[in-house]
Amino acid sequence: MNISLKTIAAGLMLGNLLCAQIATTIVSATTAATPLVFPNCTTPNFAVPSKPKDTKRFVHGDQVKDSGGRKEFAVKETVSAVYDGATGWMLTAGQEILRFDLATGKLMESHSIPGAAAFLIDGDTIWVGTGAAQLFKYSRSLKKLTLIASQGNGSMLRIATDGTNVVALSNGTAQANGAYHSGILTVVRADGSALTSLLNASPAPHTALAVSLVLESGYAWVTYNDGKIVQLPVTPNGEPQQKHTGDTDAGKVVDAVSDGASLWMVNEGSGNVTRFDFLSKMPVSKVYGAPGAKKLLFDGTSLWVAAGDRVVQFHGTDSRKLAELAPGTKPTAMMFDGMKVWLADRYSGTLKPLP
Repeated sequence: MNISLKTIAAGLMLGNLLCAQIATTIVSATTAATPLVFPNCTTPNFAVPSKPKDTKRFVHGDQVKDSGGRKEFAVKETVSAVYDGATGWMLTAGQEILRFDLATGKLMESHSIPGAAAFLIDGDTIWVGTGAAQLFKYSRSLKKLTLIASQGNGSMLRIATDGTNVVALSNGTAQANGAYHSGILTVVRADGSALTSLLNASPAPHTALAVSLVLESGYAWVTYNDGKIVQLPVTPNGEPQQKHTGDTDAGKVVDAVSDGASLWMVNEGSGNVTRFDFLSKMPVSKVYGAPGAKKLLFDGTSLWVAAGDRVVQFHGTDSRKLAELAPGTKPTAMMFDGMKVWLADRYSGTLKPLP
């Protein structure tokens, strides 16, 4: 059989075109998928790399930057820390909100806000919750503080946004319908307009304390230290709150985070991390091995548990222990910058990346 060189070349060219078309289709389908929303970042569209531990770069929208060298910041006891896709923000025990360039170590902004206990970065606005259950809106450019709501008692623990609403959780109590409720959710419009609702959550008529808040699929999910979870619609629509069991270990739950599909909670007594599935509304797995846990962080692939003077890294799906580090600290906060996990040390007053 005689086949000319032209025929062979034409066949190869057609094959290459088909392969290119298939590859383009695969890439398009992959990039069209909804990006994973990073749970420790206040920027809603922060996309976590598929293998954050295998890359030296992170992606934030259209911006691609190297994460920089190892830095250590002298920060008076960090209460909480978040990464906005480019810089790091810290709330200190001295009620200051600081912004750092993580690559150079330069202090970029400093805001002193009396009573600050929790915060959320939203462009020029910093939403601030106080130890007296007040919610403020603070303009970074004008350095102006405006009281938005003051509801109940207790200290603000978490502030979250779904893009339309801002929801703040306090650990206070309120009386409604003849019963006391623990955990007060203050809901306002993200544009700072008037208060739209006040939601009272309670896992039972007892003294369990709220410890964490995440927003998912139109609901506020409030985790309590007894392992119970209360689910409430962010916008009241007559739907009653739902109560779920997330953790049944002895001890107490001290922190919880979301990966968009599940709620992870860590128990200080057992050191176990339980995964609660939003769809089935059931606990579906458990990670073992970090007694004395204080803080929990999910980086898109791994779970990081700060426990005493140790930080333990677990695989986020099959529960394998990947690493155990002993940085010699008393952790008060953790933050992920797309590549490195940063740990705040109460004793030395520093914030530094884990080796």
